[in-house]
Amino acid sequence: MMKLGVEKIILFGSLSSGNIHRSSDIDIIVIKKTQKRFLDRLEEFYQILNPSVGFDLLIYSPQEFNAMKKNNQFITSALKSGKIIYEK
Repeated sequence: MMKLGVEKIILFGSLSSGNIHRSSDIDIIVIKKTQKRFLDRLEEFYQILNPSVGFDLLIYSPQEFNAMKKNNQFITSALKSGKIIYEK
């Protein structure tokens, strides 16, 4: 993760809350230093991870994430119910 510039990974959704069912997927927020466009960020991680299960991935720069956690209900909820699984 350090090679990729990852600062923090947050697991959220049904997996973090323990409410897992057949159609559950993995929901992850990655915070990393990046200048890439949003979709280009995703491509880089999907190529590395090559997930074999449902996988929702959101990648934000630290600046984007800090701005959103103040007024974005989705991010606020993910932080409240999610779990930090990696932090630099």
